[in-house]
Amino acid sequence: MATMMRGQDVWIGMPYDVFFYTVLHELVAGWLDAELGKFHLHIGSLHIYDEHIEQADALTSLSASEIMPDLRTPWTGFSGLLDQVEAGDVTGHPGWDAMAETLCSYRLWKDGAHEQAWGAAYTIDGPLGPALTAWYGELERRSGKRAATTGAR
Repeated sequence: MATMMRGQDVWIGMPYDVFFYTVLHELVAGWLDAELGKFHLHIGSLHIYDEHIEQADALTSLSASEIMPDLRTPWTGFSGLLDQVEAGDVTGHPGWDAMAETLCSYRLWKDGAHEQAWGAAYTIDGPLGPALTAWYGELERRSGKRAATTGAR
């Protein structure tokens, strides 16, 4: 799969777009019952905005995250799978179960149940749990609240 971006903000837009397009890549491969090929992202203008320079400078090391479980699934039954994910039900598919847990935790956060959201995020297996707890820390930093750094709250 290849995507082309005319312009890309490396700090905010790129992480979102890479996640979105790689998930779409996996879904289409599953729907077509095809092997997952390579993903290529072509960017005409990669940039960072002035307001993000300080945050980027503070990033002293970068390591690859754990690989997420495969999200490929057949087209038949996909609608039902999404219904299960939206309801927060166990699907039996490791990648989609982690996605459902992530969405449930974030729904709690958006509803103002931050302590419950933190607790739920700490139980998510794979890379989504640590990514979500890091996001909650960032949201608390932005709001001026003290973020939890280790363990369940």
